[in-house]
Amino acid sequence: MASPRLAGFATDIPQELNPAAALAVACEAFAGGEDVAMKKWQCIVCGWVYDEALGDADHGLAPGTLWADVPDSFVCPECGVPKADFVMMEV
Repeated sequence: MASPRLAGFATDIPQELNPAAALAVACEAFAGGEDVAMKKWQCIVCGWVYDEALGDADHGLAPGTLWADVPDSFVCPECGVPKADFVMMEV
C-alpha cells in the first residue's frame, strides 16, 4: 500500500536516516533547496541576543527555532522583559 503523499513534502527519505536528518531533508525539499536565513534578536533593555541558529537549550529552544516559533510567554533570561521587547538585529 502506497503511503499518502503530502503536497510539497519529499516521500522518498531513506529510513536509515535519523529523525533529525530526515526532518532536514524534508525541510530542504519543501523549501526548494534554499537555505532559510537565521536571524538574531536582541533585548532592547539589556542587549541579550537570541540567535535562531543556536537556539537556547537552557530555555527549551532547540537550534534552528525561528523567533516566530518562540512562545509569546518567553522572557529575556537576563532581565525578564517580554518577547515583544526584542528587535531583529541588522546583518
